[in-house]
Amino acid sequence: MAEIKQTETVAQGKFLELQRITFINDDGKELKWEACQRTNRTNAVSIFAIKPQSGTTILVRQFRPPVGSYCIECPAGLIEAGEGALESAKRELTEETGYTASTILEEGFAAENSAGMSGELTTPIIALIDEAVPQRKQSLDASEHIEILEVPLAELYDFLQESNAKGDVVNGKLLTFAYGLKFANSFRQDSF
Repeated sequence: MAEIKQTETVAQGKFLELQRITFINDDGKELKWEACQRTNRTNAVSIFAIKPQSGTTILVRQFRPPVGSYCIECPAGLIEAGEGALESAKRELTEETGYTASTILEEGFAAENSAGMSGELTTPIIALIDEAVPQRKQSLDASEHIEILEVPLAELYDFLQESNAKGDVVNGKLLTFAYGLKFANSFRQDSF
């Protein structure tokens, strides 16, 4: 059975560190792996927010330096000390978009984002926005500039495809979710 033998920090910045991991693989061989970790070792949430009366979802667009491009994503953020995933999701949704979650439809479980590169886990949350509550002003960090996008659910996949064609990078989790919705809506049992 595979197991970690040693983890050493190779380089460290304010928010991230590069680690060299020595592990034993399933064949009993000792191997090395490099990974990036958050210095605060926290995980994240990603919120798929739906406005039920209007049939839309709320997405965000922001510049992401690691990919050198604007990215289309679900509202998301880090789980702060003392918070659970639901509390964090509600806070992040309001901070990034000004909207308030009225109902949590689904709290997923913490899942990997890019297991070959990082140990960060993200918990997906599906939330309904209370459209009766007025949208508040965003409460962003000094380094954040987040554009709020409202996209009809029925057009989500096409919107993401068009955004990609215009040069934006689409978040992989969001694209997979949108493709799943498109597939589910077009699925016919007799087509296989």
